[in-house]
Amino acid sequence: MTYASSFRLLAAALVGLFFYSWSNGTVLAGTGGDDATYWLTANFFSPYSEPLLPAAQVAQRSLYPPLYPWVLAIFGGGESVLSAHRITAGILLGALVVLYQCGRRLGLTANKALALVILFAGCRVTLLEGLDLHSEHLYLLLSVGAIALVINARERPVPLLLAALAVTGAYFTRTFGLTLCASFVLWLVFTHPPGGWRYGLVVIAPIVLWSAFHSGSGTYVSDLLGSYAGNSIVGQLTNNLLQLQIAWLGCFGEIGQPGFFPLVPLILAIFCVLGTVHRLRTGAFDGLYVPAYLTLLLIWPYPVEYERLLYPILPVALLQGAVGTLALSESFSRAGYAVLMALLLAAVIPFALLVQARLAAPPEDSGYQPYLRTRAWYLSDPVLAFTNLAYQRALIEALQDVRQQARVPKDACLLATKPALVALYTEVQVDGLPAFTLSNRELERVIRNGRCQYLFMMMSISPAFPQAYFPYRRIGSRLTVLAAYRSPMFGFDNPAALLAHLPP
Repeated sequence: MTYASSFRLLAAALVGLFFYSWSNGTVLAGTGGDDATYWLTANFFSPYSEPLLPAAQVAQRSLYPPLYPWVLAIFGGGESVLSAHRITAGILLGALVVLYQCGRRLGLTANKALALVILFAGCRVTLLEGLDLHSEHLYLLLSVGAIALVINARERPVPLLLAALAVTGAYFTRTFGLTLCASFVLWLVFTHPPGGWRYGLVVIAPIVLWSAFHSGSGTYVSDLLGSYAGNSIVGQLTNNLLQLQIAWLGCFGEIGQPGFFPLVPLILAIFCVLGTVHRLRTGAFDGLYVPAYLTLLLIWPYPVEYERLLYPILPVALLQGAVGTLALSESFSRAGYAVLMALLLAAVIPFALLVQARLAAPPEDSGYQPYLRTRAWYLSDPVLAFTNLAYQRALIEALQDVRQQARVPKDACLLATKPALVALYTEVQVDGLPAFTLSNRELERVIRNGRCQYLFMMMSISPAFPQAYFPYRRIGSRLTVLAAYRSPMFGFDNPAALLAHLPP
């Protein structure tokens, strides 16, 4: 083994050790519902133990493709949040290895491919997503794996069959996998590999069957159409484009973060676009995929998710930027590649330094230790970061109190704005609250006639429920408050959450 190969192996090992430690969380990384939905679904399908009481309901109502929670369940991730984080970290590391191999197959030297992978691993979006139980990690592994298999495999049946299976798996991991499927089928049509129709059938048939029997596909379509029904299409697309630009910057840092210059990611975007054009002109599968993915992203009705959705396409775009730069004449390629790497390094360093500073100076209160592997702690504003950290701790401790003190009877159920999150920590059945747009009288009537008369009301707001403690401020006089979960950070009058009951 040469010195260079030993160095690369050591660098890869250090990246692996870092992400294993980085992702070692015993609580969820945020207060959204996706992580909780994935974990409870994995818990429901786990063959190793009996599922939690609310797991079946969450799994049956989930609109998400099933492959990621199935993978978690098979490998023991449904047994605890910690084990799920460790398995997800392993999936991410596998994706980084495949990304390296993809770079090598596209002509990058070992050192250049490794440098690109390490810099992508250090991006803000990669580090933050590395804290989450999100299906994007598995999607990244499968999509980059499919791209790597297709390269130089036009005449070989086994890699193309594996690529078709990876493409299909990507669709059953993320709905955005539809763009990978369409690009693969188009690539088969354009290149005419032997037996190409068979590989196309491997991709198309499962999608048709799944769409026919799964309601989630129709929900996304109706949401997409509904988002444009009452708005100007041009206005909506213009807003989406602006949000996409903001999300691209967010992949590397926060605006206003010390040392972060937004111009750097914007110049990086130019390199990536030129690289994508180069790959598209060569008729490459990945050259078709990136424009298809970005087109769906541009019309997607949930721009708040753009940063997360950019994560699995970012390494492909960076790789295309590198390949496109190296395809220039020799006099320009070396200088261009050096500029690309320097820009990427400049984009990555500020958030890496922020992470190092936060890890080196945790809060003195040891009770915050489990929450240092959550997104809240890595906001650039230290005051805002600690405030969010305190809220997340108070909220989760409140939910754990509901479970530990059996404040809700096992045969009863809760109403909450984040049903899956509340269900995971309380281990009781949870339904979503009625729509915010209902009148006070109608709101009370719907709750009273429903199956759940217990309510868990949080300080935080969301687009669907833009009022703290909803619906306490609307029908609070009708409710009996069972517990108010206060935190010293927010004062007596601003509890993190309220537990209440609507009496008969």
